[in-house]
Formats: sequence, C-alpha cells, structure tokens
Amino acid sequence: MPPARRRLRIGLQTKVVTPVLALLILLPAFTLLTVDRRISAKSRDEAEAALSISRDYLLKSLANHAVALIARNQNFLNDTRFQNIVRLGDDATTRAFLRDLLDELSGDTELVALLYKDEPTAITARRVPDLPQDELIRASSTAMAGARAGEPSSITVCIGTQAYEVVALPVAVPERGPAGVLLVAVHINQSTLIALKPPRTEVILVCSKGVAASSLHNVRTEEAALALARTPTPEADAATLTVIDGERFLGLAAAYGEKNQGEELHFVLFSNYESRVDEIMRNRITLITISVIGSALGSIIVWFAIRRLTRPLRALRDSAEAIGRGDFSRRIERFSNDECGDLAEEFNRMTAYLQTSRPATTDPKRKTLCRRSVRRRSSPRVKQPPHLSRWLRRVAPDKWRG
Repeated sequence: MPPARRRLRIGLQTKVVTPVLALLILLPAFTLLTVDRRISAKSRDEAEAALSISRDYLLKSLANHAVALIARNQNFLNDTRFQNIVRLGDDATTRAFLRDLLDELSGDTELVALLYKDEPTAITARRVPDLPQDELIRASSTAMAGARAGEPSSITVCIGTQAYEVVALPVAVPERGPAGVLLVAVHINQSTLIALKPPRTEVILVCSKGVAASSLHNVRTEEAALALARTPTPEADAATLTVIDGERFLGLAAAYGEKNQGEELHFVLFSNYESRVDEIMRNRITLITISVIGSALGSIIVWFAIRRLTRPLRALRDSAEAIGRGDFSRRIERFSNDECGDLAEEFNRMTAYLQTSRPATTDPKRKTLCRRSVRRRSSPRVKQPPHLSRWLRRVAPDKWRG
C-alpha cells in the first residue's frame, strides 16, 4: 500500500490574513487605475478644449491682421500724389510710384500692383525678382472681385510653399468714379506667426506643397505638421497626440481660407503636452505612494489583529499537547469575553476534571485489583470432573489442595 501523501498544512492565521491582504492590495490598485484613467481623460479633454480655444484665437488674430492691413493701406488711396497718378494713368509714372510705396511699406510686403479699370495687365512693383506675380494676382481674383464691387477685401493664398495675405482695395477718383484696384501682398513668415500665435501654442501654416511658415523652426515639427494636415480627421475638433524629439505634443489641424486654384491652406496648432503628462505622473506617483503606505499599514494592523485573535487557539493547542504528554497542570488564560474566552474556561474545567480523576488510575494496588477484576470477568473458572479430582489427590496429595 503506497504511503499517504502529506497534505499541505496552512495555518488559520495565513488563511485569514491572505484574503485580507489581497483585498488591501487589489482594492487600492483598482482605485488607482480608475482614478488615473479619469485624471488622464480629464487632462486630455482640458488640453483639447484649450487647443480649440487657441484655434479660435488664431482665426480671430488672422482676421484682425487682415483688417489692420486694409486700414493701413487705405491711407494711400486718399494721398494727393496717388490721386494725381491715377488721373494721369501713365504706366511708367505709376510703376515708379509703386516702387516708392513698396519701399515705404514694411519688409514683409512683397508686391504692390495697380490694375486700372478696363486694363488687362497690372502695373506691379515687387521686392523679390523671382516672385511669381502673375500667379499671385490670379490667385487673388476673389478679393479683386470684391474690390471692383467697392468693398475692400482680403484673402490668404499659397504660391508654392509661400503664404501671402493679399489686400484688394478699390481705387476711385472723385470726378471719374471707380478707376481700378490696388493689390498689396504681404508675406506670412515666422515673425508674423509669432506675433499672431496664441500663448503656449506653436503655429505651422501648411500649403499643398509643403510648410509655408512656422512659429517654431524645427524640421521634426514641420514634418509632423505636414503629416497631420494631410491626415483627414472625422471631427473638426479632434486633436492628435504626437511625439516630436521625445516630447509629446497635442496637434490640431484645420483648413484656413478658401481653396484657390488647387492650393489649399491649413494651419496646425501644437500645444506641448509634457507639462500635463508630468502632472499626471506626479499624481500617479502620489496615489501609488499613498496606496502602498495605506496597504502596508493596513497589513500590519490586520496581522497583529489576527495574531491576537488566534492567540487563544495557539494556547489551546499547546495545552492539548501538554495533556497528551501527561501534564494536567496547564491552564489557558481567558483573553477575551467572547466565544474564545468561553472555550478557554470549558477547556480548563475539562483539564481539572481529568487531573482529579487521574489518581484513581495511577495507584498500583488499584491497578492490580482492576486487572484481577477484569481477568475474572473475562476468564471464568473451568470445573473439573469428580473422578479426576480424586485421582489427583491420590497421586499428588502434597500438591493438590482442591
């Protein structure tokens, strides 16, 4: 017969402490996970809301920039010299005046053009010789149509990888009425975006052929902006988390202005998400620290409480082992006024009863009497026949006394 396998012995204290400790660990862990997810989601929502506010701020800044350009350039329309040149209508004189006007304007102004009424060709003055002025004028046809109707207009256009804010102003002479349209094209560059961008946000203007301007000159950032602008999003306010040079940014792309001759302009806003991630990590570490300290303190308290509760049981075990060895003098202290205390009292009564009844079973004379009594009851005397008894008396009278 194979020997019986020894079963694993698990103490009562371990059985009680293990599930309590598991609960003390799992409950804070679940709480930590839930709170961390909610904090992360709330932080992401706040960042997206802040980015949407920055988008509205940028759109308003760009609109104000266009209005300021219109107001600044309208002053030239009332200039006496300009009025006389328009009356004269000489191309060479007009071109010379436009060059002087271009020199007076800021360095961001790349083109000044005057289109006389009923004239197919514009008289231009450009700051950069290789500026594609004809393409720029054609892309500004929407604004020129508004100016011919008597309303100052502006439009943002892309030519290649360059973005321009074009202002179209109606030109009129008091005695002749509408005389043409004055176009002023201002290049949108890094300094323009730095002046217009919202706080704590970077702006990148993206044309169909590449990045037009960026408030943060960084190749990785521009590549991320291109990818974000060319990725369609199902929602207008959907922000995308992007990692650039190891730092996390929240990006939002949106179309700006009207699509002109196949050229589409987008702006991409990037908000640094690292500060929010750092805040989430600090909150996470704080929660973990509090959870670990709480679990440790709770475990220690539960451990000592369980040891105190199982102390009577350990004392009862030791006393039972002592009784098994023949020591009836052991008594259990009543630790508490509950079921454990009642058990200790009953065990002490049992031990006292065994102790008082033990001498009756340990006295040698009583042991002999008990054995004889048991033998007699278990082995009754066998009666011998009469003739056998008489024969034994004759043969061995000295040994038989029956």
